[in-house]
Amino acid sequence: MKRSIATIVGFTDKMISLIILLTIFIVIFFSGLEFYKLYVHFSDIQAEDVLHSIALTIVFVKAYRMLLYYLRCHHISVKYIVEISIIAPAVELIFASENRPFEINVLFAFFSVAMLLIYLIFYKQIDSLNDECLHKSE
Repeated sequence: MKRSIATIVGFTDKMISLIILLTIFIVIFFSGLEFYKLYVHFSDIQAEDVLHSIALTIVFVKAYRMLLYYLRCHHISVKYIVEISIIAPAVELIFASENRPFEINVLFAFFSVAMLLIYLIFYKQIDSLNDECLHKSE
């Protein structure tokens, strides 16, 4: 009985890893698509569109790194979550603030600044969590 449970757990673990791997390829695809859109329409693109594309690419890179970390260590990296939670609301505030109510923009700003402060104050502890997992997997 224990062996069959271990087999099922091993199989589901491999299936989840496959899903994460496919998700990594999807993130790479959308990063490439964003890069393609930026440079195909380069002649008639506005400066704010370039900055938005660059910021969005950074979010895609952080998502890629988070998924890759999960694939290696089988848990979510706090460092990458915090970094995305700083970058994503800031991108939305800078490039799409007119699309939502003022109160939501204030909430985004507060959340982004709070996460930035957490990141700055606890950087060593957050970073050491990543190092611990990566050294175990080697």
